[in-house]
Amino acid sequence: MLFIREEMSELDRKKVKALQLSKIYFYSERDPKEWIINKDKNIYLIYLMSTDGTHAPADFVETITFLLNWKGNPIVIEMADERKGAIITYTIVGMTKFQELEVKMDEILSNLIDALTIYSNGQVEIYF
Repeated sequence: MLFIREEMSELDRKKVKALQLSKIYFYSERDPKEWIINKDKNIYLIYLMSTDGTHAPADFVETITFLLNWKGNPIVIEMADERKGAIITYTIVGMTKFQELEVKMDEILSNLIDALTIYSNGQVEIYF
């Protein structure tokens, strides 16, 4: 099965909130309504927040933050995004790291690209 965008059930929302990411990563309490999910692979992507650089210094980089739950491992990813024609380019500026997942990083990034393609409704590229 590929990634799909779907509305989350109440039970799924409770499971995500049980991760207590807002306490760990200082994000606002947010009740997600939808996710990008691959049920066969047990991987999902949820939008958490974005920064607003309206009153920030000129060198401030606006970012968008997602939770990628990869096979039971919650990974918070902070990225800057930019649209170049039909392609959205994401540059990873922060990411929780798990030493045991380092050997799976190519697979994780491939899954992230697939999920972001559905989230963004188009072609995406990822850079570090």
